[in-house]
Amino acid sequence: MSPPLSSNVRGNKMNKIIVAITMCVLLCDSSFAADPSLFVKATINKDSIKVTFPDTGTRYLIELNGKELGVNEYGQNLLFNKTDRLRLSEKHSTYLITYLQINEKCYLQIKETGIDQKSGEEVKKAYYKVLEIE
Repeated sequence: MSPPLSSNVRGNKMNKIIVAITMCVLLCDSSFAADPSLFVKATINKDSIKVTFPDTGTRYLIELNGKELGVNEYGQNLLFNKTDRLRLSEKHSTYLITYLQINEKCYLQIKETGIDQKSGEEVKKAYYKVLEIE
């Protein structure tokens, strides 16, 4: 019979199990996919996040913590804090972007709300983007 596990070892095993389940849900859920290419680059440095918009394509109305900042420019860099709530809006969709950390990995969690062009129904999706460490 093996000796009982200490609470620290049990806690570490439980954390690994929770992370594995979370990642499986994130990666296996059909409504959770790779990011919709809102940014060409996303990096993190201490408490701030920097995203870079593409040089072409859709432009978005930017709201940061409920304050409207205007429409993004092509290739624009946007710097915000990990605790901020970033909202990007365009004609058919809105994206709520927040910081998410699972163990050592840092992500942008992107929740999209849009209207299906055929049915007119509201559609919600979730995405993630891995943050590069600067």
